[in-house]
Amino acid sequence: MTLRPIEIENPSNPLVENLAQKLEQQCSAGYALAVIKDGVTIHKQHYGAADVAHKVEVSADTKFPIASISKIYTAIILHHLAKENMIELDKPLNHYVPETEGAGSASLRAVLSMTSGLCDAFEVFMLSGASNLTTHKIEEHFLAEQIFLAEGKSYKDHFIYSNSAYIFLAQLIENVTGKPYESVLKEVIFEPLGLKDTDYFDGRWRVVENLATPNVHDADGEEAGPENYIGRFFRNMAGAGHLAATLDDMVVFAKALSGFKLCGVNINDMLKKPSLIGETPSFYGHGLQSVPLNNRFTMIGHNGSYHGIKTALFVEPKTKSIVVLLSNDNDIDAVKWAVDFLAAASGEDLAFKVLADGVKDAENVQDEAWLCPETGLGVTLYRDNHLRQVEIFGDKKDLIFLGEDKYMVPYAVAPIFLTRNDAENYTLNIGGIAHKLQPAQSFAEAPKNFMEYVGRYKNPNSEIENHIKSDFKGGLNIQFGGVFNAIEDAPLRPLAKDYFSCEITEYNGAPLSIYVRFEREQFSQMISGYSIHAMRVPSLTFRRLKTV
Repeated sequence: MTLRPIEIENPSNPLVENLAQKLEQQCSAGYALAVIKDGVTIHKQHYGAADVAHKVEVSADTKFPIASISKIYTAIILHHLAKENMIELDKPLNHYVPETEGAGSASLRAVLSMTSGLCDAFEVFMLSGASNLTTHKIEEHFLAEQIFLAEGKSYKDHFIYSNSAYIFLAQLIENVTGKPYESVLKEVIFEPLGLKDTDYFDGRWRVVENLATPNVHDADGEEAGPENYIGRFFRNMAGAGHLAATLDDMVVFAKALSGFKLCGVNINDMLKKPSLIGETPSFYGHGLQSVPLNNRFTMIGHNGSYHGIKTALFVEPKTKSIVVLLSNDNDIDAVKWAVDFLAAASGEDLAFKVLADGVKDAENVQDEAWLCPETGLGVTLYRDNHLRQVEIFGDKKDLIFLGEDKYMVPYAVAPIFLTRNDAENYTLNIGGIAHKLQPAQSFAEAPKNFMEYVGRYKNPNSEIENHIKSDFKGGLNIQFGGVFNAIEDAPLRPLAKDYFSCEITEYNGAPLSIYVRFEREQFSQMISGYSIHAMRVPSLTFRRLKTV
């Protein structure tokens, strides 16, 4: 479904206009776009469907969930509180949030930069059944952190993207101010900037008016129907991803951010990045990505992503260029589009020459399956005569060549490097954590589908029968969090020995990528591909795959 543009303002840059036309052709749902140069909006556009199923058009009143861009707002509030001497950024998180006592002495600076070792508890929830995600009680997130730290492994000074870290920071704001987080948002940011159309999900099914509906397509581009929904996710993301806003409000916020002084906070203080272990650079400050571009330029801001939502807000300070892109199209790579629009607006060669741009004939591109035997992480490499792309956690990433068999994923939140050691070995470094990869064919052949997996690995001494049920009409059912989820039988993709992933459908129609591993004595839980601990629970387990 494609609708004509609703609004285009100030069409003055042919490069930007041509790029916007290409974006129209690729968008199957809707978007709102603003491109700014030297403080002047040179392109502003509302396009397509805010609700594909009900044919509601995107307009100036449409509010898009902005997902992880919300983290910028939380970080600004923390720096505001520090300026007011209400908190000290070098003090540990558990000084202000006693519920996180077991998190150790992680400082607020480390939590803000996601180098504190805190995990993303939502993934632990999916594994352990600790929560059905209908609430975001701080105790449940703390429980997940306890699980994560159970073996005493430390991931401090590594980059681990953590929504839970910012949910803890939202709780800190409430503890210190004695006010609801949303009230502080309004006092510190919304009211000073005049943001009247920035809204939030509050965990209690609060209605957000004029909301764009996330849109997910299948591989053939068909509308997914039941998958078009605002999931439980946003309602559990206070501080980390629960805001929604119109394009006009986001432009006001972006312009304020580009001035490096926002609501009394010096943005340069938020851009100070910690050192990661080893030679891996950090691209993340305090709620802000600081992503290197070509020719020594850097863009700052944040992107957001969830099923059916892709957003980006980035500023390139040297060229005084800004782009805001909000979309409910699942297939839009918002960060890459943002880079292209910044380059078009500035007239500078900002974008990396990604190797995938040189692929002329997709039929000549071959895919190779590689595995990390230690963690079960599965990686697919795409090449013709040269290595072009890498697929991690289900997302295909472009590569640039750094020389000496070294490659890099541009524009990623965490730095991602791929190094060819020899013909049989690669090393994939994500945020300072290295994964040694081996060819997938060196591992045992996987079962053909999920049902065969259950039959092959079924253990008469386990309680697996209590977690899996077969229903003639409903197919296979898996239990987690006390709820049985009807799914279709699904092909399995090998990750490593006894590790597999597949695509299933939840009981509410939502798509779900899962990984499974079954051992006779125990199962291992994993966060973003890192094995973190083992529990003696003889049952089938699964997880939602993390996107980098």
